[in-house]
Amino acid sequence: METVCGVDVSEVSEVLSSSSVNRCLVIDCRSFLAFNQSRIVQAINIHCPPILKRRSGGFIALENIVPCETKRAQLLQGIYHTVLVYDESTQDLTKAPSDSNIQSVITSLLKQVENLTIRFIKGGFEAVREECPVLCMNLRLSHPMRDKPSHKERNKQSRMVSFFVVECSSLPHSRSSLV
Repeated sequence: METVCGVDVSEVSEVLSSSSVNRCLVIDCRSFLAFNQSRIVQAINIHCPPILKRRSGGFIALENIVPCETKRAQLLQGIYHTVLVYDESTQDLTKAPSDSNIQSVITSLLKQVENLTIRFIKGGFEAVREECPVLCMNLRLSHPMRDKPSHKERNKQSRMVSFFVVECSSLPHSRSSLV
């Protein structure tokens, strides 16, 4: 594999805030769920179900790495001179499992796109979130089921409401005391 260098979060910040941001494609190699909860601004997510990767021997087709047809065409035309990839927390690419998404994405990109510089973020998304949270988009929406209190919490709330009603009912009911 061609040498792929790691970049620190401070370098990521410089790349994403500079005028060359339009020439850098940021690829999130984490799961779809993790990507949809939070991600680096401007990142795209790979589409790589485990069964697809197993059947292809770890190779990921370019349309699965860059699902957007426009961005894929721009990548092939050389408009993006650098691809910045990240996963959850890889510090050292040589220690990442050979079947990891980040390894598969890098290997597959090098086979399919010519004259491409690939960099990975040291420490992955965790490092960016800790060191430079302004680069992250937090997309977590509260799940409706989680917002509902449990049976135990509802009973406790009910007792508190009952107590409040009893206490309030003992107050004088004149208009002046309510205003």
